[in-house]
Amino acid sequence: MLSFLPGPLKGSIAFLLFVINTVFSCTLIYAVALLKAVSPLKKTRLYFSRILTLIAENWASINGGIIRLTQSYNWQVQTDGPLAADKSYMVIANHRSWVDIVILQWVFNRKIPFLRFFIKKQLFWVPFLGPAWWALDFPFMNRYSSAKLKKSPSLRGQNFKTARKSCEKFKQMPTSILIFAEGTRFTAEKHGHSGSEFTNLLPPKSGGVTTVLEAMGEQFTALLDVSILYPQERARFSDMFSGNISEVQVDVKTYAIPSEVLSADSMKTGEKHNRVKKWLKQIWLAKDQKLSQMQRKEGVGK
Repeated sequence: MLSFLPGPLKGSIAFLLFVINTVFSCTLIYAVALLKAVSPLKKTRLYFSRILTLIAENWASINGGIIRLTQSYNWQVQTDGPLAADKSYMVIANHRSWVDIVILQWVFNRKIPFLRFFIKKQLFWVPFLGPAWWALDFPFMNRYSSAKLKKSPSLRGQNFKTARKSCEKFKQMPTSILIFAEGTRFTAEKHGHSGSEFTNLLPPKSGGVTTVLEAMGEQFTALLDVSILYPQERARFSDMFSGNISEVQVDVKTYAIPSEVLSADSMKTGEKHNRVKKWLKQIWLAKDQKLSQMQRKEGVGK
């Protein structure tokens, strides 16, 4: 354990190890992705997809090992039922920081299928990681302003088509789809401007959830709702590397996906959306209460 080292030195070592692991893992991903791209057989391409997922899981496992090596941490996870690596799940979570991704991979790696999530198209150019996300079939989406969508509503439809096309690929093997339903990271400023009825959350956006359910809803075993709390409030990557995120509270609640929100050919698009919106609001109300309970337990704000 290197947790006894001063924060800057510990942070530098942890960051270097993360970079080495990422560069090595991404290089392997590129090589296998090339083999997949030139393979003429669907069965062989599926085989290479599974190899790519295995490499990604190993990458996440090594990142977890780096955290254990360099950090003194108390990450408490509570789940309400068993999980299975050979089943498909929809996962939704509140979004406070990009550290959320590391936390979620740490919690779920090899307990459920590797998490894939929607990514802004501009992030394809992130060194090493961007092309690796693409090779792993992460859905890349354009991010449009409200003004631009109002001017050109068809742009919203293009994103939905992209999401459906990406999700179709996941029907070939067990998959976990992660959605940050708030649509952006939570801040006090965004919370105030949103007019949110929730104390600890931004209002959930149901469009992405509806699209994924339409594409592969019948494949999901359950929905996993994850509530993440950083008692120290700050949760930047620099805080994680320096050991300043010593405590994290994670609560995982399992929901059956009701038949009324699953895709049905006879149901109009607007009706589907409204049913998902109503269902998601009930989950968000329970989630908001849970986060308040977690805060009281940790004495946050006192």
